[in-house]
Amino acid sequence: MEKLNSRFSNETVELFILGSTIDVICKLAEKFYPKDFNEQEMHYLTSQLEHYQIDVIHHKSFQNISTISELC
Repeated sequence: MEKLNSRFSNETVELFILGSTIDVICKLAEKFYPKDFNEQEMHYLTSQLEHYQIDVIHHKSFQNISTISELC
């Protein structure tokens, strides 16, 4: 988190935290797409998001990002 704070503004860091929280993403999926995800698929979605989170942290392409436009 310290590393993020030094690279991005407080607002940007907050956006990352809110946007990347697995629980929030799953709650949004449950709320807005209840017919698209059954219970098993929600577990699968959670698992995929956890793997994605780990992969992004360790992926070479994301190591030196310093702006939102670079992230995009």
